[in-house]
Amino acid sequence: VVVVVVLVSSVSSSMMLSSDYMESDQLIDVSIELTDTSNEGSADGDGDSSIVYKDHPCWTPVEACEPMLKTTCFGSTLPYQLTSSYLTDDSSTQSDVEEMLTLWQGLQNVPRCWEVVQPLLCSIYMPQCVQGSDGVSYVQLSATAVCDVTREACQVVEEYSDGWPAFLRCDSNNFHPSCQVELSQIEFNLTATCEPPLVSTDNPLSWYEGVEGCGVQCENPLFNTHQLYIVHMFILCTGTLTMLVTSYTVVCIYRVITTPSPAYDKRTH
Repeated sequence: VVVVVVLVSSVSSSMMLSSDYMESDQLIDVSIELTDTSNEGSADGDGDSSIVYKDHPCWTPVEACEPMLKTTCFGSTLPYQLTSSYLTDDSSTQSDVEEMLTLWQGLQNVPRCWEVVQPLLCSIYMPQCVQGSDGVSYVQLSATAVCDVTREACQVVEEYSDGWPAFLRCDSNNFHPSCQVELSQIEFNLTATCEPPLVSTDNPLSWYEGVEGCGVQCENPLFNTHQLYIVHMFILCTGTLTMLVTSYTVVCIYRVITTPSPAYDKRTH
């Protein structure tokens, strides 16, 4: 009950946001620069290859690009200056995007999910946008592989909320299998802690259902060490007293049963 309440209050609220509207030194290199492997040439983002953008499966035309008000995503600097909220359904402005990303940050309490979900969220909420020389703006789609890897690690999204919003489902038009992720440019911080009473563990057998990397601690989370000691001593003392009283009672009953009554002895003689 304690675990479910904590998950609903600290993680599930972050998942339901789209249906309505970091200290560790361990880092992972992740890039959301997407490229196509099925066509010749590439969209390099310099705005001089409009024909490439137009024919590229990893880019889609949008009404306009916007200068980024904030060039970081979850504390990591993005290697471009223009973006668009075109790929999202719950954000129409960059302020909305920032608010949504803050709510999604609740997944930081699910370590293994947090490792893989950051590139996904950043590539959808803050994608790269370019302005072609023909005056048409294009936004970069995310990779299907980036989405697929989050489904198992982030099962908590499905189990404790309404599930992934439509624009973050791997079969949506925001993802393309021909796009790839280059693990070279962006460093995402993997700082993540399990929400108490859960504790971090690498043993899959100990993971709490739907929360990979976190398990229920061995000690009772409702009591601290001193309180547990008092409870144990109380149980020991009352158990010992109960055993002594019970033993005395049994001995007394045995003696009553086995000792002949004086009146009975008189009648027999």
